[in-house]
Amino acid sequence: SQLVGWINDPNGMTYLDGEWHLYFQHNPVGWAWGNMTWGHAVSKDLIHWQQLPNALFPGTMAKGACFSGGAVIDKQNSADWKKGDQDVLVAFLTDTGAGESVAFSRDRGRTFTWYEGNPVVKHQGRDPKVVWYAYKDATTSLNDEAKTLGGHWVMAVYDESDEFGQNTAFYTSTNLKEWTLQSHLKGYFECPEFFELPVTGADGQSRWVTFAADGKYVVGQFDGKTFTPEHEGKHQLHHGKFYASQTFDSPPDGRRIQIGWMQIEYKGMPFNQTFTIPHHLTLKQTSDGVRMFAQPVKEVESLRIKEHSLPAKPLIVGHPTTLPVSGELFDVEAKFELGDAKAVGLDIGGNRIAFDAVKHEWFSAPTKPTNGQVTVRVLLDRSQIEVWGNGGSVVISDERKYRGEVHEITAFAEGGNARLVSLKAYELKSIWKK
Repeated sequence: SQLVGWINDPNGMTYLDGEWHLYFQHNPVGWAWGNMTWGHAVSKDLIHWQQLPNALFPGTMAKGACFSGGAVIDKQNSADWKKGDQDVLVAFLTDTGAGESVAFSRDRGRTFTWYEGNPVVKHQGRDPKVVWYAYKDATTSLNDEAKTLGGHWVMAVYDESDEFGQNTAFYTSTNLKEWTLQSHLKGYFECPEFFELPVTGADGQSRWVTFAADGKYVVGQFDGKTFTPEHEGKHQLHHGKFYASQTFDSPPDGRRIQIGWMQIEYKGMPFNQTFTIPHHLTLKQTSDGVRMFAQPVKEVESLRIKEHSLPAKPLIVGHPTTLPVSGELFDVEAKFELGDAKAVGLDIGGNRIAFDAVKHEWFSAPTKPTNGQVTVRVLLDRSQIEVWGNGGSVVISDERKYRGEVHEITAFAEGGNARLVSLKAYELKSIWKK
């Protein structure tokens, strides 16, 4: 099926019994923003999605509109809502007529019961994101009940106050119903995200990561109540028309999978706005400190149907190298040695993707070469383009300016000579065709 109407903010993303659940803000009766409802889609493989009936409704379930939030699987049955063997899927959202609210599903996220005790948090703010904080030792537990559970729930929610201004507030709970304010983190706007990741190359260490809708992130430590940044300022991974992303709760393989809202209007179409390809997020130890990286999920490779490639060869100024192709959808990977070139890059059907070797930027997104080399991966969809530069140290999500069939991919160097180390282009099949 195909989305109709306005869509934005992916929220309530979780995994349960073989299905990835994507809930999202949705106007089911109009092309413009409004009538905020939670839409619902499920997938077995993160690539092929089935849209299901809408899940949470304004004015009937919520007193106001159904704004953004998150979802978890209550594996511990901490809220005592479970009946039978089916784990309960619990959704958290902002009811604009009341406050932070809860709804729960006993039928794998298809239908929800509105909690009679709503709102569970009342404050000046919105967009609750709830995660499970597992205890590493008994000294960190909140109380005896939390110690029995082996952890407690944490809600990160956008908050406004005279004392802290725009901030992320952290609340804790042992039953998903009663919440206690623990701390504030200044300088954050709407749609907070919060999770823990292992650090590749750091001997079993992990870090917590937090960011808001703009995706600018901070790495730090979390003791179950308070987040402590380990650096000044914020880092930036995502660029372009990327906003209000969220990651999936309870992934079966431990991957941290992210989907963002791409703010692109589709005039003349029955739908408006779209989502990114699912990204796999990791933390790596770099010479500049711990940084977040992203790549498209490995499941994208299942769409590859035909490979085109070029061998390594020099790139001479004024003499670009052309790879003949035929298709509309592509997954392209390239590596360049910079030499003395001022810029290197690809042209895919008129869509130019260039690395500025003077400023060290892909698409104005700063990133450093490695041993004089840069890499790029490009996913070209019908209406959007996503770029992962230098091993996923930067990601650019944007509108595809030149659409339609592509007959050649060109590798080029400007302002000096370079070397094309490798170029592979995979034609992709449509997810709508079997």
